[in-house]
Amino acid sequence: MRKPQLALLLSLGASLGAQAQISLNAVDNIPFIGDDFPYLTTTYAAPPAAGAGQVFDYSTLVQGASITRTWIAPDEYSDPAAFPGATMVLAGPADTSFYNVTANGLERVGERQLILGIYDVEVPLSDPSLNLKLPLAYNETWNDNIAATFDLNGDPGSRTGTIFGQADAWGTILLPGGGAPIEVLRVFTFTQEVNSVNPGIPITVTHKRRQYDYYAQYLKTPLLRVYADSLTSSIGINSNVNAIEWLDPAAVAVAELEAKTIGFNLFPNPAQNTIQLESTSADRGISNITVSDATGRVVLLDRNVAFDQPHRMDVGSLAPGTYTITVFDAAGGRGVRRFVKN
Repeated sequence: MRKPQLALLLSLGASLGAQAQISLNAVDNIPFIGDDFPYLTTTYAAPPAAGAGQVFDYSTLVQGASITRTWIAPDEYSDPAAFPGATMVLAGPADTSFYNVTANGLERVGERQLILGIYDVEVPLSDPSLNLKLPLAYNETWNDNIAATFDLNGDPGSRTGTIFGQADAWGTILLPGGGAPIEVLRVFTFTQEVNSVNPGIPITVTHKRRQYDYYAQYLKTPLLRVYADSLTSSIGINSNVNAIEWLDPAAVAVAELEAKTIGFNLFPNPAQNTIQLESTSADRGISNITVSDATGRVVLLDRNVAFDQPHRMDVGSLAPGTYTITVFDAAGGRGVRRFVKN
């Protein structure tokens, strides 16, 4: 699996001593298939208040366990046909979640999970859950319904619920272990779901999750997450899992310097079959180049491009429309241009 560096993905934007309001979008904040994100975890503590210009001080947190969250392609899952709407899969230490990128943002289209620690089920959502609205700016909100029917060892099961989301705060975050403050937008979500199953006796399982995700401008996963997750059931099996997790700086090389901008030209624009990129930056190192569609989904990816010479990309397979091309280098540089495919 690819192990991205925050130096490649994270731009601090304004000077480290200043606070600036940021926003999220699909091109900058949707992960790539193949990304591994190592997190460190610790016990739960209530998050700071919402609002503008906050300082979120998590510098004194002490590491507990470590986990890795990996984004894989649907065909890497054992039964991809169970989730036909999925274009990306998040494999974590517990549940496996299935997602699709739409014009509205990142939608959860299903999951494989262990209900009550007993029942291993696949739950494709007939009404997907919008887990992250994109684009998203401070104080913006969204609501979405959730619905599913699924099979529990031959017995029918159903799920209904809602999700509420809000970009409820912005400011700078101080991560554990020290380092410079990083500008973030905090996204709060509250999910409520009721599962009804009948494996011989009717069972109702209510799931509630409050989650706070701290996003940097160009980072494709939260820098830090605070969550409180509870399950209560009609048969008295209940659980609460509350924690804080943050990106492991040793594993992903957290950048504390401002990212430089990569300048480049592209032509022809509009394009038909090929497009050529030429760097205009003084430092022309090895770069990764992505092409994203209007929803932010990455449709082309060229890795380890020697950008000291013109680079040609084959875009003939793309549908007509407007696309975003982004160049990242290993020093944290980032350049963005748009082009039209005829």
